[in-house]
Amino acid sequence: MWHDLGTALCLVLIIEGIVPFLYPNRWKEMATRMADVSASAMRIGGFISMLVGTLLLVLSLIHISEPTRLLSIWYAVFCV
Repeated sequence: MWHDLGTALCLVLIIEGIVPFLYPNRWKEMATRMADVSASAMRIGGFISMLVGTLLLVLSLIHISEPTRLLSIWYAVFCV
């Protein structure tokens, strides 16, 4: 379990580093604009992000546990 958590954290760091590495000026502009976003809007965005991540994780676990239902699961993933 700890190995998987460590792997997930590494992937998050890699993905989070792509935009500042490729577009540092745009990243600065976006960070400046983020200061103007209200706390409630940021909270809603974070909540939606957590829901989508949880849904995709559950769908991936369904896929692992029931590989015979591959087509219906792929359909569900692409409908999201």
